[in-house]
Amino acid sequence: MNFIVRRVAQTLFVLVLMSFVSYAMMALMPGDPLDIACAANPRCNPENILEMKRQLGLDRPIPERFVKWAAAAVQGDLGYSRTYQRPVTEILWPRLLNSMWLGLLSSFVALVVAIPLGILVGVMPRKKIDYIVNMFCFVGVSSPSFWLGLMFIYLFSVQLGWLPAGGVQTVDGMEDLSGWAAVLDRLKYMILPVLTLTLLTIAGWVRQTRSAMIEVMSMDYIRTARAKGLAPVQVILKHGVRNAMLPVVTVVALGLSGVFSGAVITETVFAYNGVGKLLYDSILGNDYNVAMCAFVVSCAGVLIASLVADLCYAMLDPRIKLK
Repeated sequence: MNFIVRRVAQTLFVLVLMSFVSYAMMALMPGDPLDIACAANPRCNPENILEMKRQLGLDRPIPERFVKWAAAAVQGDLGYSRTYQRPVTEILWPRLLNSMWLGLLSSFVALVVAIPLGILVGVMPRKKIDYIVNMFCFVGVSSPSFWLGLMFIYLFSVQLGWLPAGGVQTVDGMEDLSGWAAVLDRLKYMILPVLTLTLLTIAGWVRQTRSAMIEVMSMDYIRTARAKGLAPVQVILKHGVRNAMLPVVTVVALGLSGVFSGAVITETVFAYNGVGKLLYDSILGNDYNVAMCAFVVSCAGVLIASLVADLCYAMLDPRIKLK
């Protein structure tokens, strides 16, 4: 329990520190929204800008402004979006839900495929199947996500016409869809982005699992287990897989952080309204409140994933004590 309390405190400290750094960087960025708004108004002059900044508190020191923003954020007030003309909470939570669906589906499929496949080629190194899987993994690791997404759009949307090229749901006639029809319509738009993220994730996870299995299967305790007469399946599953999962847990946990932070490139390519695309659009549009909140959510996802990985270590290895 002490370990969990200590790690949660560390997580909160890092989150606050990263939030302050992000807030300071955005405050120092050129292209202030007030300057942009004043440039579009011929009657606006520098004195007007200074007065507006004074009224909004933008002339105060950055630490003071950050404390005021953080106090409001803790109370649920995340500010107002200049681009969308709505409160940030009304924009952020639907996008977060979209990213969670995309991340959970792609991570689940990747886990189901990558871990067993990595174990298989890990216990059969330098066999024909190992060379074949390695070749596909190298291709997957080397393929940029934007290129892979564009190739899928060209093949399945432009050439074959099977799947939509982007978006999250059918706009026209959506009011007539309900129940399973609405679910199937939503899934249809998620197939290509999920496929893109899954293939890229599988390649890295298979390589990591394979390397861990090869290393573990050469250990002395594996030879001892075999000498005792244990069945090969017992040796692999009971002694090999459990120990090989320790380094894999870190990679998988950090990969799962994308459930909260979104996939910026993939969501942008497929015009998928998730947190990643929201962060990208907000930075381009100088919408600081939305960009700040999206960045904080992304940082929180990575920190939570790291905490979960530490807890999983103790479950897999009894030698690790959470004190």
